[in-house]
Formats: sequence, structure tokens, C-alpha cells
Amino acid sequence: MTFHRTPSGLANLHLFYRVDAIVFVEGGDPSCSLADIIDGVYDTVSHDIRFWSIILGAYAPLRRFQFRAIGSKLNLLALADYIAANSIANVLVCMDRDADDVTGTMRTSNAVLYTRGYSWENDVWIPSTVTAIFYDVCAVAKTGLDVRAHIEEAFRHFSASIRGVIKADILLLQNGMDGINRSAIRSSLRTSKHTAPSIDCGHLRRAIRERRKVVSDSICRTSTRPVKPLADCYGHLQAEFAFHVLVHLLRKHCKMKTIPKHLISAAALTRFELQLAQNALADGYYRPSVAALKI
Repeated sequence: MTFHRTPSGLANLHLFYRVDAIVFVEGGDPSCSLADIIDGVYDTVSHDIRFWSIILGAYAPLRRFQFRAIGSKLNLLALADYIAANSIANVLVCMDRDADDVTGTMRTSNAVLYTRGYSWENDVWIPSTVTAIFYDVCAVAKTGLDVRAHIEEAFRHFSASIRGVIKADILLLQNGMDGINRSAIRSSLRTSKHTAPSIDCGHLRRAIRERRKVVSDSICRTSTRPVKPLADCYGHLQAEFAFHVLVHLLRKHCKMKTIPKHLISAAALTRFELQLAQNALADGYYRPSVAALKI
């Protein structure tokens, strides 16, 4: 039985599940279409669900939600437009910001919530999270081994290494052009069993040059918003870099040869949640953003 083939059905769906709102997020089956979503197709397991349940649990603790992963961001954008066009209440759409703020394509609605960074990975995979996971996994006293400074320095170097390509990417997107190839950016990460991860800056410069070759129109800066490499970085690259920083340290100090990535990703989300609960993260974005939602 379906309850949301019509706008009114979608608006009333929360009543059936006895929640305050139905929350749609990215993840799940990538082949899911808007028609499938309207007919009730969704997944209940994804990292995006975990992330947004943490955010809404922290900043709307008295509200109850049902979460649905419905595939790609294109589905979320289409659903957000459908909700706005039909004035549907009791439904939220939560998604990655990507570069929507610099392209002017963000949906401004009290039913839509974006990540602070490019994606949820940018918000979660930060130095304090990596540091906390290290001590969770490695059986060593914090007083005997301080890795915090090393992790922070690794992130500073990462930020400096990617700044140029992130700036070029944003500039292209601001001018309505395709950005730097995401596969080229991601493949700049260099990892080894014996050394810390690094970014091949030469590889990134070549990616920028290759993109310039096919750009014939003039390019100008259309926004004064400063570039923030760790917030504007392609999320998967930052997550991969942070993971391999952790892997390197665990191999070096704990002699760990195998580190299951899916378990570490889950641990990162848990640590992020604990930091929110302990007010250990600067909170100038999510609290007011959630407060502005109509729930």
C-alpha cells in the first residue's frame, strides 16, 4: 500500500509512521528515479542516513524522523522542486552542498538542508575525528604518544596542496563551465604502506592544464567568497586522505596491517556524533540551519 502518490499523500505520510517528518537523503540505489520515489521506493541503510540522523538528533532532539535514501542528488533536487511546487509540509530534503553555493543553484527552502562543506565527508573527516579514532583503535596511552600535532600538520599540508585546483574548479563552475575532472582530482592521492599519504601536485597542475585546453571562453571571478580547501574539496578525496593518514599512523605505531575501511567510516561518524554531543565543534551553521526548517 502506498500513501504518497499525490502531494497530499506525501504530506500525510509522516502520520502513518508516527513521526514529525519524512527525511529524504542521498545514497542507496543509484538507479532510483523520481517516479520510483513517489511510488515509495527507498533504502534504509546509507552513510548519508547516519550523518543526517546525527545532525537532526543533535539540533532537533525533540522531533522524530523517518529517513529514506533515494539515490543520487539529482533525485533530491527534483524532489525538493516537487515539494516547493506543491507546498508539501512534513517532508525534508537533506543533501550535499557540492558547489551549489558558488553556482547559485542552492534551493532556498525551509524544507531543504545542505551540508556545511562540499559533502558530509568534509564535515566528518577532520583532524579531531582522525585523532579520536586513532586512540579508539590503538592500545596506547595518550600521554605516551601524541599524534594530534602530526595529524593537524598533515591536514595543513593537504589543504595547501589542493588549494590551487580547488580555486580553479570553483572559478570554472562560477562561469557556468564544467569543473576539473573529479577522477583526476581523486587520483592525485598517493599512498604507500611505508609512508604517509600525499597529494601529487604535479598531477593536479596537469589536470588544470588539460581543462584549460578546452576552455575557449573568457573566465572571470563572479564571487568574492574565499576558497576554503577543506570545506570545498571534493569530499571523497578528503575522506580518502584522512583514512590513509589514520592507516599510516596505525601501521607505524600499532603494527596494524589490515584496517577495514567500512568499520573506520562508521567509527568516523560515531566520533563526529560524540563531538557534537560534547559541544567540541564550532557550531555556526547547523544549529541555525536546522532551526530554520519547518518541522
